[in-house]
Amino acid sequence: MWQWMSRRWFGMCAFLSFALLLWLVAVGLGPSVFQGYSIAVVVVSAGLVASWPLRSALGWFSKQDLFAPWIAFPIAYCVWFFVGSLDLTGDPYPPPYGLIALGLGCYLAGVLVGRLGRGGRVEVIQSRVEDTWSPERLRTCLFLIGAVTFGAYVLIAAQMGIPGLRPNAGEERLKLLNYGKSQFVFLCGAWTVLVFLGTRLWVGRGKSKSNVRILLLIALFSFMILSLGSRDNLLTPVATLLIARHYLYRRTNLRWAIPLAAIAFVGASALGWARDTAVYSGTSFWALGLTARSSFFLYYYVHDSVTVLRDIVDLIPRSTPYQHGYLSFGALASLLPGHHVSNDMFFRQLVGLDFVGFGSPATLLGPMYGDFGVWGVAVQMLALGYGYTRLYFWMHGSPTVLRALIYGWTSQVVLYSLLTSLLGYLALVAVPLGWLALHGVLRSEAKQSSSVISDGRSQVAVAL
Repeated sequence: MWQWMSRRWFGMCAFLSFALLLWLVAVGLGPSVFQGYSIAVVVVSAGLVASWPLRSALGWFSKQDLFAPWIAFPIAYCVWFFVGSLDLTGDPYPPPYGLIALGLGCYLAGVLVGRLGRGGRVEVIQSRVEDTWSPERLRTCLFLIGAVTFGAYVLIAAQMGIPGLRPNAGEERLKLLNYGKSQFVFLCGAWTVLVFLGTRLWVGRGKSKSNVRILLLIALFSFMILSLGSRDNLLTPVATLLIARHYLYRRTNLRWAIPLAAIAFVGASALGWARDTAVYSGTSFWALGLTARSSFFLYYYVHDSVTVLRDIVDLIPRSTPYQHGYLSFGALASLLPGHHVSNDMFFRQLVGLDFVGFGSPATLLGPMYGDFGVWGVAVQMLALGYGYTRLYFWMHGSPTVLRALIYGWTSQVVLYSLLTSLLGYLALVAVPLGWLALHGVLRSEAKQSSSVISDGRSQVAVAL
């Protein structure tokens, strides 16, 4: 311990001595150099001071279940609304802080109610995950689903072409609204194939040749999804797999989770910027490349969603009445005949925005407030916290691959709702319901032999 402290103090003294030397040099070089050096010293010192509590916080989080309802979503909620409240565009009107705080408080209250009688921390790595699906039936189902999915993709391509391969991909993808049924079948099938195939990389740990075939199929279906011009449709199964992996194989390490999230942020920003800029410039979607401006394109998604929330709080019910459930549950109405406006399109028309793309989301609080006002936010966030927590303990009660996938799917829906809403479109509900139906078909009549997977710290039993 004393050796560690002596090294720490020696390093601090060396840093301070070097900083003092540079300060003396900066004084001799003139006022402008001295001013710039002083600012740099302040920034570096603030970073060093902030790194100590940050390291302690990361050490605490490394011992927690990152994707538990009381960890990931509250942190993402605070970060989202903090970044969305930053004014880099000169907007003088603040967001509805009271409504935002009410939503988080009610969610945490629901989590606390859901945890009653459940004891302390739930161990993730030591969970015993059981898979009772028949490999033969799974291969047959994936083949049939893949064939139907490919047929829906070919049908879309034959009618309107491939939007992502055109220079104006941001505008061409809007035509997918005319092929809603084919797109619904394609997305549900592609998401199911990607998620089910992805889990086979960890569950069973098959031969290397089988893993190569799985990766090639994953790459094929990923390209098909991206070729429709929307990056979000690929993030949905990827996020589900990452969360499910946390429970099926090995817990997520924050040391690579944070850089991965940053890379995903920049990548999604670049794709969105390139897609929308191509509409105005005429440059190929794939030739625009990554620039400093494109890296921060996604900031405007965060900021604009909070800004739209502020605007609808001001307009509802002053100029437009409450919608009484249409905004929160309108996706279910798409089963009925006729044209149904999504909540983001409703907000876009209400606020009066005009841009390339679909609607204007108002975070998950927008539909809640637009339907029932402040009480709608309070009750629905309370129900979300309670239901999400109960689902978490349902997964841990008798952990299976199906339960881990359903929880992973629900978690990415809840996290992504910070941008859009909880029930933005019907496929978000249809996919997990379809998995439950497939579970009855895929279950083997007798449990097969178990293989044990080691992650270096614990064992996860997986029945194949």
